[in-house]
Amino acid sequence: MCTLTLISHPSWNNLVKLYIYDNECKRIGENLSVPRDMLASKWGWGMSSELPKYLVISIARDWDPSDSKNKGVQLDYGDFHFRPFWKNNMPFAKDFTIKGYVDGHTIFRAAFPR
Repeated sequence: MCTLTLISHPSWNNLVKLYIYDNECKRIGENLSVPRDMLASKWGWGMSSELPKYLVISIARDWDPSDSKNKGVQLDYGDFHFRPFWKNNMPFAKDFTIKGYVDGHTIFRAAFPR
């Protein structure tokens, strides 16, 4: 299992920071300047890391951590495709996947299998 973390702030001009961590919480990928428009594009955005495949991240342009927008995030890794905040049936503890606001920042962490 790995996790993807997203951090954004209104003052960052529609850019987000993305981090990928392995199952030992070692950071194995980061991108500190991803345009939100790229994440909302039709095919999503492929993030490289120390993993053998790209993690393709798709986030709806209007996504926020509210429950009404739970379908707005999709992760694709290899043959695995899922929406971490919508009917998540993954075999991970629920606390591996969180979303919300912290000190004016929008954040989420989502687990995915590798």
